[in-house]
Amino acid sequence: NTFDQEMGVEDASDYKNETDWVVNYWHSGGQYEPHDITLGWLGTTLANDNNNCPSRFNGREVKLTETLITQVEDELDAAKSAYINTAYVFNNLIDGGNTDAVVQEVQESWPQDAWDLRDYLLSRSPYLSTEVLMEMMLKNIMPQAMVLEICLANPEATKKDGFIRWAEYEAPIPLPSYMLDLIAGSWAPKTFRMQLEAQMGQHHADMSVAADLLQASFRAEEEEVPVNEMLSVWQALPNYGARYSEAQIHLRNADFDGARDVLNGLASNYPMKEGREAERDRTLWYIDQLENLHSEGRSTMQLDAAEVAQWLSFAEGAHDLPGAWARNVLCFGYSVCPYGTGGASGGNKALRPTTLDIPVNEEPTLSIHPNPANAWVAITYRIPGEAERPFARIMDARGREVYGLALSGTEGQQLWDTRTVPAGVYSVELFNGSNRVGTQRVVIQTFK
Repeated sequence: NTFDQEMGVEDASDYKNETDWVVNYWHSGGQYEPHDITLGWLGTTLANDNNNCPSRFNGREVKLTETLITQVEDELDAAKSAYINTAYVFNNLIDGGNTDAVVQEVQESWPQDAWDLRDYLLSRSPYLSTEVLMEMMLKNIMPQAMVLEICLANPEATKKDGFIRWAEYEAPIPLPSYMLDLIAGSWAPKTFRMQLEAQMGQHHADMSVAADLLQASFRAEEEEVPVNEMLSVWQALPNYGARYSEAQIHLRNADFDGARDVLNGLASNYPMKEGREAERDRTLWYIDQLENLHSEGRSTMQLDAAEVAQWLSFAEGAHDLPGAWARNVLCFGYSVCPYGTGGASGGNKALRPTTLDIPVNEEPTLSIHPNPANAWVAITYRIPGEAERPFARIMDARGREVYGLALSGTEGQQLWDTRTVPAGVYSVELFNGSNRVGTQRVVIQTFK
């Protein structure tokens, strides 16, 4: 990350931390150091070591081996299980049963006899003995989340010498270390809520990291991106943002009703705060536009002038996810990029629109037709100034050259036969000698 380090108004425009936790931020100096920050809630530290991790940008995702994929999937499942167990306790003890969607789904799978025993034991808490708690675990009919809930409701019994050690090493199904930490934390009630929240945050972070590794590996597939596997990973993440990524996968599959179902279910599972309802409604509009294009046999690369103007108005309407999606389409397909990285302080700088400066009636250096294409592409070029061994090259989405064209003169047109080219997005780059003077993207569809 880089920061503008604007200090005219001290409003934490570089880094604002509005949580109840101090954030430690490591940087490498210069523009990588945030200056205008939330004082007292952000600790900045100069990092002396170099970052030796390979970049994941520009198509450099790394395909994991089958063994590593299995390992990461296991880590995702373990983190999700830990999150569900902790969130179940948090929701019941702190928020009065305001359970999120994934926890509710798991609860509905628990047998009735487990619920009956849980209700019976809670009705007699916090006066259960250590022996009763041990018998409960020996009986082994309740899921561990319920076992943890009962233990937390009886701190006097869990304090007894030997119980923690027995629960960790001798119980039929030993409790994991994070549960034992929570039980010990329940002995100090003033810090217990913070400990619960910290545990949930850590488990959620572990889930997110595992999911991110899997998604990057899926994107690195050479032959075909495994869309269904990507959808399963997004569905495993119990957070609001993952629902939008899940909807995007449905859109990629042209499953518009599936995407709508995800969006229409948001209000039932997540608090619709801070403009979320408006963001959902705008996303539903975006889905409608994609479905209309699909029904007409068109893609987002085939908008007419009126539609481009409509999408531009939509993109500039709000700094939200559907607006960002529309801006990506406009910038990628039509060289209309209604967003910037600077501007007034405050807000989301990455999504803030800025004034466009688009040349009018200027003859393009390089143009592509048709776009999308499926059988051929006409590459029309105009070299500014004197021609010095002009040529064009075509690169795939992974930055590999797939075709080269020798050109002659300062302007002309060349055809590229795409009937045997894999479907995907390609970049056409125009060079005059060693200088690249133009770049256009073209979408190649399956030849029919």
